[in-house]
Formats: sequence, C-alpha cells, structure tokens
Amino acid sequence: MQRIAERESWSSHSIFIIACIGSAVGLGNIWRFSYITGLHGGGSFVLLYVLAVLLVGLPALLVELTVGKKLHTSAVRAFREMLGKKWWLVAFPLGLCLLVLSYYLVVMGWTLFYTFTSLGGEYIPFETAVGDWALPMGGAISLLMVWIVARTDIKSGLEKINVYLFPVFFASLLLIFLNSFTLPGINDAISYLTTVNTDVLFSPINILNAITQAIFSISVGMVVMLTFGSYLKKKEEIFHSSLAIAAADSIIAIIGAIVVFTVTFTFAIPTTSGAELAFESLPLAFLSLPFGAVTMFLFFLLLFSAATTSAVSLSEVLVDNLRSKMGSRARAGWAMLFLLLIFFIPSALSYSPLASDFVLDGVPFLEFMDAHIIGRFAPLIVVASLVAFTWGWKGCKKALKENIPEPLVTPVYLMVKYIVPFAILALQAAEILS
Repeated sequence: MQRIAERESWSSHSIFIIACIGSAVGLGNIWRFSYITGLHGGGSFVLLYVLAVLLVGLPALLVELTVGKKLHTSAVRAFREMLGKKWWLVAFPLGLCLLVLSYYLVVMGWTLFYTFTSLGGEYIPFETAVGDWALPMGGAISLLMVWIVARTDIKSGLEKINVYLFPVFFASLLLIFLNSFTLPGINDAISYLTTVNTDVLFSPINILNAITQAIFSISVGMVVMLTFGSYLKKKEEIFHSSLAIAAADSIIAIIGAIVVFTVTFTFAIPTTSGAELAFESLPLAFLSLPFGAVTMFLFFLLLFSAATTSAVSLSEVLVDNLRSKMGSRARAGWAMLFLLLIFFIPSALSYSPLASDFVLDGVPFLEFMDAHIIGRFAPLIVVASLVAFTWGWKGCKKALKENIPEPLVTPVYLMVKYIVPFAILALQAAEILS
C-alpha cells in the first residue's frame, strides 16, 4: 500500500479528462488525419476511422486505463507485475514512445516557427525554410520546453500545460471552423468526407491505416493511458471518461478535416497533396482570404497547441518510468533528454541545410522514421501491449468488472484479447503480401 500512497494523483477528474483529450488530440488529428484521409479515399477512410475508434481504439483505451488505475504504478512496474520475468516487453511500447516523441518535437518546432512568422502576416515557403536553420532551432526550442515541463510534478507541469493550452486549441479550431462556412468549398468538402466508395472501403491497406490512425491518435499502446490511469484515485470512474475522450478525439479530427478540405476545394488544391499540405498549400490559400493572415496565424497556433499537449504527455511517460531508476524527476529528465537527442538530432537535421546528409532509403530521416518505423511497427507494438494486458495479466477481466458496465465486460475483453490483435496481424500480413 505504500506504493499507492506515494503515487502522484490528478487535481480533479475533469483535469484528468482534459489531459487525456490533450494527449489524444495532437498533430495526428489536424495534420496527419487530413493528409491520410486525402491519400486513402476521403469519406471511405473517415468511415473506416470512426469504426476503428469504436471497435479498436475505445476498447483498448478502456483496458489500458483500467490496467493503470488498478496497478497504480509506472509502466515498467506494471509490466513486471503482469508478466513476471517477461516484464522487459515494456521496452517496446516505451521505445515507440521515445521514437515518436523524438520526431514529433521536430514537427512541433515547425509549428512554432510558422506560428511566430505568421504573427506578422508573413509566410515563408517550406522549401525556403528548410534551407535555413530556423526549423531545427524551432525543434530545439520545443525540446527544451517539453524537457522543462517534464522535470516538474504533474500538477505544476502536465496539468497546467493542458489547462492553459487546450482552451487556446479549442478556440482556434472553433474560429477557423466557423470561418469555413463562408468559403465556397464547404459543400464539396462535406460531400468528399461523407461519400463512401466500397472499392476503397475493403482495402486491407486502408483498414490498417485507419486502425493505425485510431490507435496513434487516442494514444493507446504506448502506455500513455496506462500512466495517466495510474494517477487516478481508487474510486474515480473511467467508462464515461473514455467515451468522452474517444468522442472528442474523433469529432476534432473530423472538424479539422472539414477545415482543411474546405480550403483545399476552394483553391483547387489536390486532396492527395500529402504531408506538406499543412505547411505549403494551406498557408498560401489562407493568405488569399479576407483576414487571411489572422486565419493562418490561428491555424498554426492550433497546430502548435495540439503538438505541445501531446508531446508533454509522451514525455511524462518516459520520465515517470526513468525516475524509478534515477531517483528523481530532475535526473530522469536529463536521462530522457539524452535518449531523445539520439533520434531528435538526425530528424531535425533532415530538414535543414544539412538535409542531404540525413537521408535513408531515399527519403529524409524523419520521413523514414514515420513511414517505415512507426507506420510498420506501431501496430505490432500495440498488439504486444494488448497481449500483455489481457493474456499476461490474469486480473484484467476482474478489473474491467470494477470499472465498466457489466454487459460490456465480456465484449470489450474478448475484443481486446482476441479480435483486435489477430485482425491487426492479419491486415499487416495482407499488406506485406500485396
């Protein structure tokens, strides 16, 4: 019981929900979801994504929060308690967390750079910015900011970041969303996002991308939600909170897509523009609008706010697990910084004047990390986490009975234990074979 007494806890349940939404709602909802939707069928992908959230993301979220709340400790100690001698498997979700954060901070730096430059109504083309040191400097500043927050306790750091930045994020999104209804492309955008093509709908690659987007967006599988759940008090509920988190995450992603594709159709920008859409095509379109400079600033402020809350959440996971070995948050923060720099530096320099020296398989190091490492292995690592929660821990079903309605216990347990892992593995195999 001593371990439980020493564990940090949230100031209130509402702050826990805000922090979980802040972690879930990041660049993946506005930047990644929009360009992935454009590349994989528009409305067909949106439908697959919503189904993935309901059938994969939400059950996995319920299980991971339940594990965290029940075991009430760090991920390393939780895996040790669940798996015994095989506790080292926690290295996979923690490694994924480290890799994602290392390049996420680079993109966060881009949003910081464009937030400041757009404040004066100026847009610097992405290709021009890559030729200077401004983007890597933005990444370095972002890394420093997250490191400072991670060294403080959750009430002084993680909670305050979410309490202050989530309203900024929501207000920016709402203003840009309302402005979308004044543009001629709004009807085409809604039509594009609600039209389903059955040929695209049943593509194994699209289904796998939807599942990957859902788990990446809701932050399951990287023990983020296990960590957040471990800060809950014994009597706090997680079922309605999980519904709110999953709903908010999906709704914000769809609103973000409406904003992006409204501008896309208004200015005849190809929907398949890909990852550069947010940093190249949209800013130029914004500047062509009435009050376009303000809209562009709000858009990048939106991206920066979303990136910051998610990055701080990922850093909390790393520091929480490192401090059990390092003895304090301060020392754990230094260890995290050292580990991040190993992957952060090549990711940042792959979009700098030294870009040609940081290319793997013909693409920038950061893009290689996202497409080939995260894109291919993230679903498998999520499977490993889900297997640990359900197959490895004998108390999972009993703990679920204490936290979710009785009629849902068996369906959620069976979904996470059998259906989701086997479906992901089958889809991964189908993608490789195709």
